[in-house]
Amino acid sequence: MKNIMMDESQRKPSFLRYTAVYGCGCAFMDDLWITEECCDKVCPEHKKNCEFIASESIVGVRPEKSNLSKSPLRVSQDTIARLRD
Repeated sequence: MKNIMMDESQRKPSFLRYTAVYGCGCAFMDDLWITEECCDKVCPEHKKNCEFIASESIVGVRPEKSNLSKSPLRVSQDTIARLRD
């Protein structure tokens, strides 16, 4: 087994970015959402309920100001229906 050394001083800060995916297929993200419970439960554009939440690790420091934006993530209605089952 190989031992791997990591210099902790070189480790970069990171945070989890949550993306809420709604029944209409839209996805929105806000870097201030620190847990899944913080995500908007209803699509701001179409008023559809949140179907699931995706997350990704982002290198950097979490911003201090809210920046709700539409995510480039697109989910088809077929995929949403499969995830419901």
